[in-house]
Amino acid sequence: MERNISCQVTNYREYRRFQTWELFQKGWKQKDIAVAMGVTKGSVSRWVKRAKAGGVESLRGGSPSG
Repeated sequence: MERNISCQVTNYREYRRFQTWELFQKGWKQKDIAVAMGVTKGSVSRWVKRAKAGGVESLRGGSPSG
């Protein structure tokens, strides 16, 4: 597992995704992560699912919005 990857981010959005993953790895509940990060539970769920499926590097960048 990569160590403290959140310090290698390029912008605040990436930071939130990586920090979310780190908190999840530490055993935090998704609803608590959402509150701490100021995002929805749905966002946390999507990010965690993405990291589980594609590895933590899949959290880099972002999906272009609609």
